[in-house]
Amino acid sequence: LIRDYFSEVLITPTSSWVGERLASFKSVHSKLTPLKIIRGNKSLHVHGNIKLHGGDKIIIKSSRDALLAAGDDDQFQISADTTDTNSEASAEEITMSEFILMPQSRFNGRTLKKLNLNERFQVSVLAIYRRGSTYPAQIKNLRLKAGDVLLLRGEQQQLDNLAASYPELWVSQSTVHAPLTIRKGVTVLVSMLSALVLTTTSVVPAAVAFLSAVMVLVITKCTTMEEAYDAIQWKLLVLIACMSSFGLAMQVTGASTWLAELIVDVTTSLGLRTTLAALAFLTVLLTQPMSNAAAAMVLLPVAASAADLMGVDARPFMVVVTLSASLSFITPLEPASLLVYGLGKYQFLDFVRAGFPLTLIVVTLLVVLVPVLWPF
Repeated sequence: LIRDYFSEVLITPTSSWVGERLASFKSVHSKLTPLKIIRGNKSLHVHGNIKLHGGDKIIIKSSRDALLAAGDDDQFQISADTTDTNSEASAEEITMSEFILMPQSRFNGRTLKKLNLNERFQVSVLAIYRRGSTYPAQIKNLRLKAGDVLLLRGEQQQLDNLAASYPELWVSQSTVHAPLTIRKGVTVLVSMLSALVLTTTSVVPAAVAFLSAVMVLVITKCTTMEEAYDAIQWKLLVLIACMSSFGLAMQVTGASTWLAELIVDVTTSLGLRTTLAALAFLTVLLTQPMSNAAAAMVLLPVAASAADLMGVDARPFMVVVTLSASLSFITPLEPASLLVYGLGKYQFLDFVRAGFPLTLIVVTLLVVLVPVLWPF
C-alpha cells in the first residue's frame, strides 16, 4: 500500500515556474497530484491552463518517495507549513522522519501553525497523512488528531530533541538524505549474506557474525558508528533485559512452577495439545498490551516448567509460546498495528472481528503442526 500524504508546494517569486502552466508542472512532476491552488486569500480549482504566480501554494497529494524525489527541484519549496528550515545544513545532514501521533499526544487538537515546530525545534513538516481525510484548504490550519502521520524534515539532532520533548510521538521511519550507490548496496548484501552463512553453518556465533558484518559496513563507509548506534533500539534492549530478569525471578520464586502446575492440572486430562493451546492463548492474551518479546520472556519459564511436570520434551511448548507472542492483531495497541490501522482506514472493532477468528485459526495450526515438527 502507498500512503498518500498531503503537502503544499510553494512557488517562490524567483522560481522558473512563475508564468508556466500547471500542465507543464504536472508533466515534469507527474507523481505529484495538485488538488487546489491557494493564491493570496483565494482558493482556485486546478486545471491545466492556469498559470502559476510567485507565492502560489499548490496543495498536493503524493507518496512519500515522490515527495522526497521532488525535493531535488530547487525552484519551489515542499512543506505542509510552508516554512523553510535548515537552510545552512548540507544535504547529508538532513533527515526525514515519520512521527505518528498516539492517542495521548499533546499535539492532538492543535494546528501546525500553533505548534510552530520550525522556530521551536528547527524542523519543518514536509507532509501530513490522515486516514479517510479529504484534502484541507490550508494544511497548517488542520487540527491534528491521533493516528495522523507527520513527515518531518530537519537535522537528526533536532528531530531527536523533538522526540525527547514529546515521548508520546512514535517515530516509525527515518530516512537520511544521502545518495545511494551500487557499491554500497552490493557491500551491504554481501555482508548480510556472509553473516547468515557463518551463523547457519555454526562457524561463529550469530552475535559475532553480525557484529563483524556491521564493522565491515563502517570500514567501507556504508554507514557510520553514530548511525549504527542510533539504529539500536535501546528501549527494547532494556525491556528484554528486564523481562529476562522477570522470567528468572518467576523460576527462582517458584511462580512459574505454580502457574505451570495450574495449567497442567486443568488440561492434563484433555491431552498434551490442550496444554499447548492453553499456553498459546495465555501468551496471546499477554502480548496484546505488552510487546511480543516481553510476553514471550514471561511465559517461556512457565512453558519449560509445564513440560518438565509432564515429563515431555520442552521444545514444542517453547516454540508455541514464541510464535504465539507474535499474534498481536486482535487490538491495534502496538505501533505496527497502529500503522495498519491508519493505512487501512480501520476501526477498533475491525481488529476484533478479523483478529479473533484469525487468532483461533493460527493457534489451531500451531497446536496441530508444532508437535509434528518437534515431537513431544
